[in-house]
Amino acid sequence: MMGEPIAGSPFTAKAYDARMARLSPCDQAIVGKPCTFAIDAARAGAGNMEIIVSVDNRNVPNFVQAEGQAKFKVSFTPQEAKEHVISVRFNGVSVPGKNSRYSVLVCSQR
Repeated sequence: MMGEPIAGSPFTAKAYDARMARLSPCDQAIVGKPCTFAIDAARAGAGNMEIIVSVDNRNVPNFVQAEGQAKFKVSFTPQEAKEHVISVRFNGVSVPGKNSRYSVLVCSQR
């Protein structure tokens, strides 16, 4: 068996690096008005993105718009003047460093 070709070879594998995904968050949000932030996963490789916006450990609906070339705009509309947390995972791996989890202070009016 050694030295024998393996059926179906050669094989290809897709590599990814969650550290290469970048999040550009919104700094401030206003209750009742959409808050938009950007994610750039172009250099992260092939994979799936999981985006969670939460307040008091409750998920807040968010809407993702693909902009092409693995770039996305994400928006959510806060309903409470409380801290909202944005967390991003790429292929099940938290996007590391300060880019992975942001707190957004929500104002009741502007």
